[in-house]
Amino acid sequence: MVPVDDIAGVVLAGGESRRMGRDKALLLRDGVPFVVLIADALRAVFPEVILSANGGAYRSTGLRQVPDLHPGAGPLAGIHAAMGPVRRGHVFVLGCDTPLVTPDLIRAVCSAAEPGRISVCKDGSGLQPLAGVYPCPAAGRLDAYLGSGGRSVAGFLEAEGFLTVDVRSFGDLLRNVNTPGDVQSLNGRGGARTPR
Repeated sequence: MVPVDDIAGVVLAGGESRRMGRDKALLLRDGVPFVVLIADALRAVFPEVILSANGGAYRSTGLRQVPDLHPGAGPLAGIHAAMGPVRRGHVFVLGCDTPLVTPDLIRAVCSAAEPGRISVCKDGSGLQPLAGVYPCPAAGRLDAYLGSGGRSVAGFLEAEGFLTVDVRSFGDLLRNVNTPGDVQSLNGRGGARTPR
């Protein structure tokens, strides 16, 4: 178990959203941007929550934002950037395309996580490496990996070793909304839509 007061919540919103064709973080569910829904779920658990993202599109969220130190290097660069400024020993990262996530799921992952070890979720769709706990002392190794041209999340996890946290009992709460079709499907569940 990793105590929640030793963890900072991080929303990863620096992706290019190629399949969606627009910024996934700013899609709406029940009138609320995905990025805010996810941040609210993290705030219900952790004393510190930040947004790992580039650019000024998220100023209205009121979240503390940190930019990538390795621009264009993918989600690992976002995780790396978030590790530096937080005042905790671990970060709990969530991609901005998981608007169904709940505080209960987050707490369950923290309870199963091990201090100093990467602990990532596995649901019915498989491994979810952008949903889990990463120890901040790994920042130096992650910096070296990114600096050498490494971009693969799976490659970094394999090199570091990691714990898998089974969250299948939570159903599809980590379901990724990546395409317009995913948004339409989520609409049927109660309200995701794209901003006008």
